[in-house]
Amino acid sequence: MEKKNIENEVIKSPQESFRIEYFYFFYILYIDKAIVKLQNRFEQFKIYEDIFGFLFSIKNLKLLGCVLLKEKCLNLEKVFET
Repeated sequence: MEKKNIENEVIKSPQESFRIEYFYFFYILYIDKAIVKLQNRFEQFKIYEDIFGFLFSIKNLKLLGCVLLKEKCLNLEKVFET
């Protein structure tokens, strides 16, 4: 049979136990939700950047070739048609 090592166990007061469990629950629940929401938001920003990104910089806009610029403008038009 195994002997339990009681000497190494830490006995916590009910208040301390509640505080630890509450903050652990808060961390798991709310921080995880925040991380997921931020990931979703950055994915949405990536979609916006794919659609409108060529308009963000005049320098980059000037560097686009006519064919690529026309393609991006047609994609932008499709977005506004729907």
